[in-house]
Amino acid sequence: MDITSPAGSYQPRLTDPSLPITAQLEELRRLKIDVVCSLVQLSRQQIYKLIARGAFPSPVRGQGPGANSSRWVARDVRDWLLGEWQPDSVRGAR
Repeated sequence: MDITSPAGSYQPRLTDPSLPITAQLEELRRLKIDVVCSLVQLSRQQIYKLIARGAFPSPVRGQGPGANSSRWVARDVRDWLLGEWQPDSVRGAR
């Protein structure tokens, strides 16, 4: 946020501006490994093998109280399921 901008002019950019804000926030949701396993129908071991090969999204580390945990961005898992996910090296760093 630019602190010099006039009050009320700050608009966060999340994902797709055509989506309602609740849908955008849902796409940024973080998923635990058990949920990811259930969604993609793979075991933890299979998921981590795919991650090592660059064929599955990597988890993100938690911040604050959950800093020792890993979570997956729901949007990345959804994109992988739809065949639309690309490794960071292909799509560029976020």
